[in-house]
Amino acid sequence: MAKSLQMVFQNQAGKNVSINVPEVKDNLTEAEVRPLMDLIISKNIFDTTGGSL
Repeated sequence: MAKSLQMVFQNQAGKNVSINVPEVKDNLTEAEVRPLMDLIISKNIFDTTGGSL
């Protein structure tokens, strides 16, 4: 069974926003995911109805 990664962010309105990534490797750690989440926030590539992440 393929694992998926769910990253949960908070937008400017204070609402949770999830990004799901299917089929990630089994041994993925928080230490590996956290820099990716920080990069997503710093690049401001996603916008939601409640504003930026």
